[in-house]
Amino acid sequence: MRLPISATVALLVLACGGVQAQSVDPARSQISFGFKQENVPGSGKFRKFTADVCFDAAKPEALKAAVEIDVTSVDLGDPGWNSDIQGAQ
Repeated sequence: MRLPISATVALLVLACGGVQAQSVDPARSQISFGFKQENVPGSGKFRKFTADVCFDAAKPEALKAAVEIDVTSVDLGDPGWNSDIQGAQ
């Protein structure tokens, strides 16, 4: 599997509007994903990321989050697969 990979992906710009942003603890959190290649399921995770969340209990519908993922930190659970995907251009 070959995917173009940029150094960092920014998913959302964070604007809290008066509520203080809380940083996510990467040591106690994870970003994981599932995929299929040739109809065989697989899974992986990203080892390096940062995230901030704005949450106001009085307005839960206004939840906002900003996540930055170092896509070069992808881990498919196999050194060979990791080498293939991390070296893809």
